[in-house]
Amino acid sequence: LQDCGAGFLQPALLRVGDLEISFERTLSKPDLAACFDILEDNMKEQYEVNPWGWDPKMKRAELANDEARFVLVRDNDRVVAFAHFRFELDDDDAPERAVLYVRELQVAEARR
Repeated sequence: LQDCGAGFLQPALLRVGDLEISFERTLSKPDLAACFDILEDNMKEQYEVNPWGWDPKMKRAELANDEARFVLVRDNDRVVAFAHFRFELDDDDAPERAVLYVRELQVAEARR
């Protein structure tokens, strides 16, 4: 995946008003916990009513995957929203090209 354009996602920090937006290759333990909490608050009930159910261990593993990339939005140093995405080799017509999959786009209830 080195040639797929993922290199443009260098860690960076932007400020938009009171919010800080960062691009991350990996999550620190506190950021992983914050993202998981937002995901669980937003999605757990919806997963539980479906046949696949809620699997917190699998969701944490997805967030910690080596190929995962993130956009984090912070308010006063607290993660209030995030996007989780991956570049994956998954194009039958051009197997050498990576496809961008947005895995999660979550906003804490207090910031909606």
